[in-house]
Amino acid sequence: MSNTIYMYPMRSSRVIKEKSPYVYNLSTGLLTRFRIANYGISSSYGVLDIRRYFFKCNIFYFNWIEDLAPVQIPFFLFFWVMARLFKKKIIWTHHNKHPHRSNRWSNKFLMKLLIRQADVVIAHTKESYPLLTERKKEKSTMYFFHPFFTDQMLIKEGLPDSTVKAYDLLIWGNVRRSKGIEQFMEYLLKKNKIDDYRIKIVGRFESEEYYKAFKDRYTGSFVSIENKFIEHSELDVLHYKSHAVFFPYTGTSVLNSGALILSLPKGIPIIGPCEGAFKEMGDRGFIYVYKTFDDVLTLINEKKSTTPNYQHSFATFLQEHTWNKFADRLYAELQ
Repeated sequence: MSNTIYMYPMRSSRVIKEKSPYVYNLSTGLLTRFRIANYGISSSYGVLDIRRYFFKCNIFYFNWIEDLAPVQIPFFLFFWVMARLFKKKIIWTHHNKHPHRSNRWSNKFLMKLLIRQADVVIAHTKESYPLLTERKKEKSTMYFFHPFFTDQMLIKEGLPDSTVKAYDLLIWGNVRRSKGIEQFMEYLLKKNKIDDYRIKIVGRFESEEYYKAFKDRYTGSFVSIENKFIEHSELDVLHYKSHAVFFPYTGTSVLNSGALILSLPKGIPIIGPCEGAFKEMGDRGFIYVYKTFDDVLTLINEKKSTTPNYQHSFATFLQEHTWNKFADRLYAELQ
């Protein structure tokens, strides 16, 4: 049972790579050092699935557990008490500033409990530190910047000439109201600037109805909007066709972004909010950050070709932050 993990959430091996890339890559890295008892085994019972693995595992590793439905929280609290009695280790990743899907007091309480009492809290950005001040002194906080999905810069062979740009801005990823894309497009409308920029918006919209309403309102002369999942090869081409990638996140909970982690190794300028991992990458000189949409337009108009320290130091940073190295670090942390 030593070094055996129960991972939450978990999907079946058939869909985990596509549907849960963070958990898939996290698990792949951890499997070099640990055993994951429920890897690739989906559960239709949510956190109640712990019952099957309680005596098979000595480490319980949770992601986004603070978003539990209220009906499952009493069971989780019972598990917490039992885990303490049986000296189980509890690891939790601090993904968001507050519960992402719920503002209920029960979810806020759960997050506060995790902050104070989890044996190890994983922080993927130093911007988590001010939010973890209630940690018990004997508990561990392990900072490791969000591991990348590759350890190599993107090879440009076979991609379009990077000097031929079709778009001023590429906005990609799942499109939800909480991500701020609508606010940015509304800002351009009010400023009468929606026809001034070549903008590509591509990704899965939260619903077909939202996609149709969004497209009807924000179709400009040079705005292209697609509702679809983007394959990696197409994403590479879109990056090299764009002067910059833009993440217009305006939500109050943002700390980390899987889309940022995918875009960084592609070697073109990135513009993101002065929050969370975006701020940390901005402080390192790897991306540009903005505080207002006026800042974004200034950056677009300047058409900067690269970020200050990108070519000099990012490749080294990339190789230092792989999933395998994350697993090595966590293994050492738990000894």
